[in-house]
Amino acid sequence: MATNLIARSLTANIAEQHVHLNMGFVYLIVNDSANVVTLSFDVASATATELMVLKAGESRTNLDLAVETLYYKADVDTSAIRIEGLAKKNVNY
Repeated sequence: MATNLIARSLTANIAEQHVHLNMGFVYLIVNDSANVVTLSFDVASATATELMVLKAGESRTNLDLAVETLYYKADVDTSAIRIEGLAKKNVNY
């Protein structure tokens, strides 16, 4: 049975990284590290006008936003983050 749940455990570094998610709704984003993590949705943080900053241990839940690509980076060191959500619906069914 197929599921539309998307869940990723990621490691943020000082250099920005990105991951393709194709989410239609974000249930949870958690910063599991002791560092600050900066997130940007669909636009690299260098050009984004809106950034999400999660301090150590912070999380956000039930974000009604679609995310094609998540851009993320840590202020220092390496930092563990998690994101969970639902895949975008396929318009063909």
